[in-house]
Amino acid sequence: MATGETADVADGSGKQAGRREKGRSILITRFFYVSVIFALCFSMACLLWAFGAENEALLFSFAMIWTLTMTLFANEIISRNERLEDQVKLRTRGLEEKNRELSLMTMELEEKNRKLQALDAMRNAFLTSVSHELRTPLTSIRSFSEILLHYEKESQETRRDFLEIINSETERLTRLVNDVLDLAKIASGKVDWQYLPVDVHDAIEKSVRLFSFEIERIGIKLEVEIDGDLPKAWAEPDRLIQVANNLIANATKFTPSGGRIAVRATTCAINDGKGRMIVVSVEDTGNGIPAEALSVVFDRFVQVGEPAKGRAQGTGLGLAITREIVERFGGKITAESEVGKGSRFSFTLPIYDPAVHDKNKDKTTRMAG
Repeated sequence: MATGETADVADGSGKQAGRREKGRSILITRFFYVSVIFALCFSMACLLWAFGAENEALLFSFAMIWTLTMTLFANEIISRNERLEDQVKLRTRGLEEKNRELSLMTMELEEKNRKLQALDAMRNAFLTSVSHELRTPLTSIRSFSEILLHYEKESQETRRDFLEIINSETERLTRLVNDVLDLAKIASGKVDWQYLPVDVHDAIEKSVRLFSFEIERIGIKLEVEIDGDLPKAWAEPDRLIQVANNLIANATKFTPSGGRIAVRATTCAINDGKGRMIVVSVEDTGNGIPAEALSVVFDRFVQVGEPAKGRAQGTGLGLAITREIVERFGGKITAESEVGKGSRFSFTLPIYDPAVHDKNKDKTTRMAG
């Protein structure tokens, strides 16, 4: 039995004992008064009989018996009335408690209904955004394909341009589908999270190598600064690389030729009760983000600002996926920016602790999945 239920039972037993004690006290008091009245009436009847007033004594005796009978009857009525009053009070308290419980249940149901309505609105908005994002590249692919099919006299150069557009839109469509699937799997908890001690330096180097050719082609300077004694992180290796990829790709998309991208990793004390954590940041000298847009930059299908000239438009899901992954790791991601000067995205990672993580490895993996 729960502690609260035990307290309620004890409280109820105490109240019942109090009512029984009160009832006994009332009965004793009434019995005393009835006894006193009976003694006085009996004494009076004896005196009348002693002085020869036999008829008066007999009449008084009848009056005494009648009085006692009425007194006992009245006491019984009063006792029953009090018992009924106690029962009514108990029922009233019970109904009041039930009413409070119903009120709490009503409030909980209303809150759940509000959450369901909010989720339904989010689902509708998500479906609308996905439909729009899918329709845009599909429309381009269809339009240019029809031109190639029906206008065979177009020059080879024009046909090549159309094919490049179709290829670009196909890649965009593929990224969108992959991002939507990733986001859906992460949100539904169907991702198999295999937490391991991860070398953050190695994960960043793999991501940098992936974008090095594109960054060099555009003419952007890339800086990588990682502490030599950086401890390992407790994370999922592939997902950590995905986070780095998303942030570096985002910086590359918005940084013009001649700009700079800096990737840094260090340890720092975090003021949220989690002690020291690994902090990874990706900083660029791109277009920057308006202050009013920073609060929604991690929302789904939100694209802030225009990419640098010649860069592909994103799906608006990369940063949303990045936030989901970082929070699954137990970290936090933030964005700082100034229009015209660039942006810095930073996220934290828990430091691998064998005494804690190896002991709870299986449990952590199940909870994350």
